[in-house]
Order: sequence, then structure tokens, then C-alpha cells
Amino acid sequence: MSENEIDLSLNNCRPLLENAVIDHFSYDEKALQIHFSKNKKNLSLLISLKPGNPYFFVSEQNTRPVKALKKPLALFLKTHFQGLKVKEIRRDLVKGRCLIIEFYDFVGEMRISLIPGSANIEVQKENKLVFAYKPRKITTHQKKESLAQARDNEFFRELWQSQAKSVTQATVDIEKILAKKISGLEKMQLKLNEMNETSWSSAGEWLKVHSHYDEVPLEFKELIDPAKSLSWNLENCFEKAKKNKSKIEGTLQRIKQLEEEIQRLKNGKTQAPSASKGSSSPKITNLHKHSQSQGRTIDLGQYRLYIGRSGEDNLRLLRKAKAWYIWLHIKDYPGAHGILERPRSSVPIEIEVIKKAALAVIKQSVSSEKSGVFDAIYAECRYVRPVRGAKAGQVTLSHEKVVSVRI
Repeated sequence: MSENEIDLSLNNCRPLLENAVIDHFSYDEKALQIHFSKNKKNLSLLISLKPGNPYFFVSEQNTRPVKALKKPLALFLKTHFQGLKVKEIRRDLVKGRCLIIEFYDFVGEMRISLIPGSANIEVQKENKLVFAYKPRKITTHQKKESLAQARDNEFFRELWQSQAKSVTQATVDIEKILAKKISGLEKMQLKLNEMNETSWSSAGEWLKVHSHYDEVPLEFKELIDPAKSLSWNLENCFEKAKKNKSKIEGTLQRIKQLEEEIQRLKNGKTQAPSASKGSSSPKITNLHKHSQSQGRTIDLGQYRLYIGRSGEDNLRLLRKAKAWYIWLHIKDYPGAHGILERPRSSVPIEIEVIKKAALAVIKQSVSSEKSGVFDAIYAECRYVRPVRGAKAGQVTLSHEKVVSVRI
């Protein structure tokens, strides 16, 4: 917001705000909404504190509400400024893009900085000062522009509303992801209970002691096959017990991860915390190098695609890929495998990124002379399994999706 735009908005809103009484505040660190009443009418002063694009406008219409948080600034405003009547609102001629609001019968004021990179709210009562952010030293301010270039109050009101749409959509996406993860956690806990109830180890110990199939306890009847030899059943029971223990440990680890992810989403965070310094699991910078495979590496912005040169390379890549990486392959056609490396994030990967990765994998799989529309299948690596005993590179998968691209 330029100084001209601030002056233009002030000229329009000054008759509305002066002598208006503050009803209440809404503050969420990125925005402040001050609700006024005047002559039995309600209006709002809305201030966006986006670091690169702070602005303000006055609205007599319903606008996107600010989610009120109990922060020190909000509590201070509620305690000392609620019920005050506005005496004057003006621009600070020294700092330039800064508003000053003064009130009747009140020793103090409110200052609103609209300087990009230094957006702030400062409130003062007598010798007490409270800030939205720690103040930064301000050295210069923007020069005046011609009024012909100035954007009006309506422009900023529409900007505020348009930003609300993207925020709302992001909230909806996070709520869907959260519900999905909670459902997955419940299923995993049920699965864990079933594994704990299956006592292969106890069945093996019973056989080891009794060495016969007579009077097998009811809870072991489904685990022991009388048609097989005693040694076969013993080996089977202890082998199953070993595998079951490994599955339980893996399930417990996944439950813990899901609980952490759910908590992060509830706290409004979408990214997994980065590994601490000295962590035992260092970040993998190149999956080909980590898996000792050969092939192509393609950068797709913040993502990286790895394509194996052979079936053995594809298998090595898959085995070293993280569970949340994306596996890709041309549908119903022999060809290259792709592994799309991505951050462990709760936000779904954009379909355009999937299409770019699929296009690269398909081009690697078909003759350069071919053209047309091709389908690619993709799934998270957690759902892709190598076929034991089959030719290297053959896999089984589930939860797959299909995307079409044109060469």
C-alpha cells in the first residue's frame, strides 16, 4: 500500500471511524479486525499483516472473519481499548506508511505499520507498550505516487475476500487429511489388537511341551494343522511368531508416527519436523547413490524423480524409497519404473507434478517415434511390493491411481 493509497483510504473512511466506539477485536497474528459501532450501525477496520503486502480498509459489509486467538496483544486491546471512542485517525508523516489512531479521554494511542517487511501493530497506554511483533528499525519509506495509480478501498476489500477462498480451501484439505489419518489410526489399532490376540508363540510352546495333537487347547486349534508333522507345526508356529513380532513392532512405530502427524495437523502444522543435528537418520540427498543404482535423475521443482536403468536398479530404488514416495509406471506396457521423491508432508502432491513425472517415465518406456495419449499408474511406495522369486522389477501394488498424459 503506497502513501497515496493510504491517504485515499483515510479520506474515505475518516468520516466513518471518527467518533465511532470500539465494540471488540479479533486478532490472529496475520490480521487484526476492529469492530466499531456508530449511530446504531456496525463497521470494521481490517488490517492485513502479511509481511510483503500489508494493507487496511474499512467495511460496512460482512467480510471474512478473523479467527480470534488469545495473544498478549489481543488481551491488552480487550482490557484497555474496548469501549473507547475514536478521536482522530491519520497517517504518520515521518514514517510514511503508518497509521495513528487517537481516542477521547485516553492517555495512549494505536499505531499500525503498513511497511512491507515491518508490518506491525503497536498499542500504548500511558507508559505500557505492547506489539504484535518485535519492532524493526525503519530507515526509509516509499515515495508518493500519483493518485491515478492508487487502488481504492473496494480493491483491498476484494483482495481480503479472495485470500479467504484459498485459506478456506487449505482448511478443508487439512480437515480431510486429518479425518483420513484418524480413521487409519483406528484401523491400525484394531489390527494391532488382532495380532496381539494371535499367540503363535504360545501354540509353539504348547506343542514343544506336549509333543502330540491330543486335547489341543481351543485357542490353538486354528494355528495347528494335525495333517502336518509335529516338526513342521513347531517350525511354522515359531516362524509365524517371529513374523508377528516384527509386524507388531512395525505397527506400533506406524501408530506413533500417525499420532504425531495427527497432533501436528490439530496444531495447524502441515510439515513434519526436520531431523535434528546429529540425527542417526541423515537426509538422503540422492536415491541412486543411496541405493547403489544407476539411471536418470530429474528435478521437478521441490521434487526429484529417479528412473532406474534396469530391473535390478528399479528394485534397489524401491527398497530404499521412503513409504510416502510415489512409484510410477506406464500402464499395461513393459517399461521403466519411476520413484518420485517428496517431502513427508500432509499436504497432497499436486496433480501437475504427478503428470510431469508420469510423462518422463513414459518417454523412457516407449519409442521416441510414438505419440498420443498414454496412461500411467502411480501409488505410494508403501503399497508397492516386489514379487518374490520373479524377475527383478516385477511388483504387486494396491491403492493405485491412473493419470493420462500426451506425448
